[in-house]
Amino acid sequence: MTGEELAALIKDAIGQDKRLEAIRKRIREGNADFADSELYAAIEAELTAQLMRRNVLALTDREASYVSATKDRHADICGIYSAVQALLDAKAGIRIRPQTPAFDEKRARKIGHSLEDRTVPDSTIQRRAESATENFIRSQHDNCMMVNAQFRDRAGMTSYIIRDGSAKCCDWCADVSGKYTLDSAPAGIWGRHDNCKCSIQYDAKKGGRHLLRGTSKKWEKVAPGAGAEPLVKLTKEQAAAIQERNRLTVLTHEQAQALQAEKGISGKHMSKTEENTVRLEYLKTREYKSKFIGITGVPAVDQQIYRQAVAQLTHRNGTYKEDMTLIDSRTGKIAGRQSKSSSEFGVDYNASLRNAIALNPPDTLISIHNHPTNNPPTGDDLVSNGYHRYKLGVVATHDGRVFTYRAGSRPFTSNYFAKVVDNYRGKGYNEVEAIEQTLQEFAKDYGIEWSERA
Repeated sequence: MTGEELAALIKDAIGQDKRLEAIRKRIREGNADFADSELYAAIEAELTAQLMRRNVLALTDREASYVSATKDRHADICGIYSAVQALLDAKAGIRIRPQTPAFDEKRARKIGHSLEDRTVPDSTIQRRAESATENFIRSQHDNCMMVNAQFRDRAGMTSYIIRDGSAKCCDWCADVSGKYTLDSAPAGIWGRHDNCKCSIQYDAKKGGRHLLRGTSKKWEKVAPGAGAEPLVKLTKEQAAAIQERNRLTVLTHEQAQALQAEKGISGKHMSKTEENTVRLEYLKTREYKSKFIGITGVPAVDQQIYRQAVAQLTHRNGTYKEDMTLIDSRTGKIAGRQSKSSSEFGVDYNASLRNAIALNPPDTLISIHNHPTNNPPTGDDLVSNGYHRYKLGVVATHDGRVFTYRAGSRPFTSNYFAKVVDNYRGKGYNEVEAIEQTLQEFAKDYGIEWSERA
């Protein structure tokens, strides 16, 4: 058996598993939390480990095949984790890109090399292929937790590590189980031994307010200064009741839409004007086309952005409605599109857009939408860019201007952006000027990127 054949078997098993599809559906609908992403990793680890055990002896190149298979699982699990993290961030009003840990190729090669050991019985090779694989793949989710907890702790949030070994954990797991601040956690808090089933998650707090929660723990041991209650041991029934009561409340579909959507207005909306009319003949000029040259550095992608801008402006000429297209930055192909939004001054995320986000890796999609208000990128545009982890955002205004924008590394809410815009308007700036002043301020304070194409 070749590595490609093994990879196909694993991919088919994961794609057909009804439990995993149920979790993917919860994510698409905005109803997932860390319990779902952790369960996804556990199921994927189990399926992969079983297939490794069954087929390892027939593999022609075990080390290379193992590295390839586990690298694919790393990408899948990190993608699922990032999608859930983004959902929870939206609920908390946080705009920070989920961090993705590097694949531990050294560990993968070490395990893969051990599967080529000819000095041990086949049964030992099969045991290694199963137990080490399940452990390694489950740790991918732990690594996502770890890098995001560390990143947010550095951003000024107080991060708590929560390790739940459950009633069946071994003495080693019991010693490190509990809830700790990041700087007071015991050594090995993120570690796993063979067949370890511990739940490892984190919570973040800022100013006394919880920002993120995973599943609630059944019991906890609090390190000195962690800011939680003393050790409480619960019966199985008590733990189940608390877990259900404390289960994370997630956004409704409508709430998630409101947080995710691009909007062409910012601050207190002014009365409508007739400035939404597009000079269609200008869209065909060399001057207008030149604004799209070099946006990405890939001519085919730049051309696609131009074509979609023209299509949107032509379609929405004289209206206050917005279209959106998601373009694959790697190929220039259209990944998703919404051209039937019923709302004015904003994008309605439909199934095509949501599916494109779910099916493409972070930082690969370019969003482009029209602004009938002729405003530059707004706070909603930037928050959505960071929330969905788009590679780049493009705004085409009805008066012929083109803007690019990208979210920064520090969080802010669209409401705060709008408040700053209103402050500038109170000083005598018009709407466009107020947004531009706010963009300049946020570029300095929050690391956003934006520019008008000449």
